[in-house]
Amino acid sequence: MNKFVIYPNNHKKYVGYIRKYKYSYAVGSNSSKYPKFYVGKIKSYDECIDILKCYALWNNIPIKNVIYKVNNNYYCDVNHNKIMKFDHDDLCKVNEISWFYTTGSRNGYVEGIVNKKQIKFHQYIMNMQKDLDHKNIDKLDNRKCNLRTVDRSTQMFNRKGTKGVTLVNNIKQYGWRAQITVNYKKYTKYYSIDKYENAKYLATQWYNDKIVELRGPVVLNHNFIGII
Repeated sequence: MNKFVIYPNNHKKYVGYIRKYKYSYAVGSNSSKYPKFYVGKIKSYDECIDILKCYALWNNIPIKNVIYKVNNNYYCDVNHNKIMKFDHDDLCKVNEISWFYTTGSRNGYVEGIVNKKQIKFHQYIMNMQKDLDHKNIDKLDNRKCNLRTVDRSTQMFNRKGTKGVTLVNNIKQYGWRAQITVNYKKYTKYYSIDKYENAKYLATQWYNDKIVELRGPVVLNHNFIGII
């Protein structure tokens, strides 16, 4: 597995500041939480970014929206231990705004602030198109191949959860996992989204079949498929 780390070149994603003067730049930090510093007469903005990056890494200071390239896939850290997946074509859009994972009533979306307005990342990369849906129901998978135009009813149907089937989203695994425990024994099956386009369907189907195998025919609620 080839893994590369790409640090942002936007100073707003670091603790510290950059000031531009007539012929040079200055970089520093007045943070009360971390060591203070100041460096003047810097020739370029990029040099200032390098100083902020070294300052953050040396002092274990969080950096917003660090990007990881794993093989040919791109991931972005969006806080709350969440990782967003996106396309290489959107690298600049990831870098230009500070993106964050939302909780509460806006739970699960990656959003940022543009012109004092909070917007969703998947709409931003699609020219602010509103009627968009994530095919695999994963709001952190913002690759364009995972976005589609749908009506409101399809959006609501796609948001329904499924008992026993959960999304696995980290650097090592990205897919749907089905899991059931019977008589203190755990049974698990994992389907990679990269390998199976219908990974959630397969995981749900496996869960349903496993219930029948272990417990016999049962009546399931509307979230399940294939058993009556």
